[in-house]
Amino acid sequence: MRGLIRNDRMGARFRAALALASALLLLSGCASWGLSQRGWASALESSDGVVSADWRYQNNWPSSSPRYDATVITKPDFSTAQAHDLAEASCAQETRIDAATIRTGETSVADGSVELRVEGACISEAALSRFARAAAAMAELPSTDGVRFALGITGTSEQTDPSDAYTVRVTAPDTAALPSIVPALQNAADGTPLVLTAERIGAVGGSGTSVEVSLQTGARTDDLMELFELAARIDHRRITVSDAAISVATSSTEAVTSSAAAELSAAADRLGIEARIAFDEGASTGDQDASSDAARDTALDQLTRVPGGAVVEYASPGSELAVRTHEIAGLEAAVRIIAATPELRGSFRVHAPDGGTAFWVAVRPGAVSPEVAAEATRSGLSARSSITGIDRTIVHLAESGPELTIYLRDASSSAVTAARDALAPYAGSGVFTEVRLAANGIDFDDQVVPAP
Repeated sequence: MRGLIRNDRMGARFRAALALASALLLLSGCASWGLSQRGWASALESSDGVVSADWRYQNNWPSSSPRYDATVITKPDFSTAQAHDLAEASCAQETRIDAATIRTGETSVADGSVELRVEGACISEAALSRFARAAAAMAELPSTDGVRFALGITGTSEQTDPSDAYTVRVTAPDTAALPSIVPALQNAADGTPLVLTAERIGAVGGSGTSVEVSLQTGARTDDLMELFELAARIDHRRITVSDAAISVATSSTEAVTSSAAAELSAAADRLGIEARIAFDEGASTGDQDASSDAARDTALDQLTRVPGGAVVEYASPGSELAVRTHEIAGLEAAVRIIAATPELRGSFRVHAPDGGTAFWVAVRPGAVSPEVAAEATRSGLSARSSITGIDRTIVHLAESGPELTIYLRDASSSAVTAARDALAPYAGSGVFTEVRLAANGIDFDDQVVPAP
């Protein structure tokens, strides 16, 4: 028995000693873990012009490999001389940093900030000099509220060629900020081509507008910015500026012939710079040939020439196209054109002229035949005229067949009963696969009007 007790005590001592050794080994590993990254960050933080330098380890097991990401915050007036010192400090010791973000000031965009993201721990002087010049450009602006510059670097910063284009993604509160931003960044480009992109400008619940600028050294920037200010007055979705041309993709067909468009064309002629103003037909899908593009262009032109005329424009928010007809005769004609042209992209709402209640036809190009589309449109108009107290009428030309939905303002039982009685013949006409009557208090499942 004593032997068993002695053996048990010895086993307990052995297990305690093993636990202590394991703890010491773990502590020694923790002490050395991240040591090179801490030293790297400390060296950067000691560099002139640097506010802080930090790093973060992210263990992505088992989905992917772990990462070391660093963030370096500089003073807003970070200079090219300080860029030289910071580059030397970042490359002075071996460590693993997968990606580093260098940013001026605080994280808030409201006060203006410049950001550079590079791969690896060793940040080249060429990349940091570009960052410093962008910081100087930010300081030149009359207002930095809501302005942000993000510099584009391909691959590791050591691969940055001083002759590479100066690529900047700009965040701006509105297009009015661009005429001061572009010249400042062109100076920052320091003799290299400037490539600037700004997206979702002024976006509040929608897609906003975009600006693309591509300028070589010696471009007539002052003249181009004069034209840009005129272009921004046009109802647009995108403005593109190159060395000798400015292009405006308008939000509507009406904007192409507006007085603002005429003013831009006249100024461009005076300055000898080409101005292109056209309705934005949407981005090409890449799988359509020249004949398809021609068919689309023809159809869009025909939509503006329906009886009484029409305006084609982008609904906001989103990218759905709206066709607003001026006469009821133009409604059916517009629906026929869209149904007959599968080359048109996206979805359309064809609106009838204001008749006291809203009426539109929702159609995707080529979803149904022109004959089916026209018949459903006529039948929908007829149904609207047979019911009082309507808020809106929608004819949906789905691939499975036309559908009709009428929304009532008056949700009283008598109004609902009268409307159902009036819609029953349309439910049984064979024109629509489904007829619905919607109003407050009517459950979705009870909206379908049965055929008589």
